[in-house]
Amino acid sequence: MKQDLKKDAFDFYEMIRSLDDVYEKYAKSFGLSYSTLYILHLVSLRENCTQKELCELMYLPKQTVHSMIHLFLERGLMEMRALPQDRRQKTLHLTEKGKAYAAGILPKIEEAETQSMAQFHADERALLLRLMKRYAEVFEKELLG
Repeated sequence: MKQDLKKDAFDFYEMIRSLDDVYEKYAKSFGLSYSTLYILHLVSLRENCTQKELCELMYLPKQTVHSMIHLFLERGLMEMRALPQDRRQKTLHLTEKGKAYAAGILPKIEEAETQSMAQFHADERALLLRLMKRYAEVFEKELLG
C-alpha cells in the first residue's frame, strides 16, 4: 500500500514536471527559458509590476530576476518607470516592441491551455480543478503543518 502511494506521488510529480517541460520547449523555440517566458507573461498581465513582485511570484532570488529582466531591457522589449508616489520603486512595462513580441508568443499558450481544457467535459474540468485544489491544500498541510 505504502509503495503504491509512493509510486502515485512520483507519477503525479512527473505529470506536473512534464507540463513544465512543454512550457520550456515552447520558450526555447523563441530563444527564451521557461523563467524568462514567465516574466514576459507576468509583465504583460500586470500593471505596474515590480521586480519584487516577480521574485515573490516566481520564488526566485532578486539577482536572478534582475538578470532576466535586463535581457528584456537590453532588447528594448521592456522599460522601467518610477512610481510617482515613490520614485525609488521602479515598475516594469512592455514597450510597443515588447507588446508586439509578446503578441507573437503568448496567445498560443493561452489558446493551447484553453483548447486542452476544452477536451474535457464541464464535470471533468470541475473534478480536475477540485482535486488539484484539494491536493495543494493537503500537501501544504502535510509539508508545512
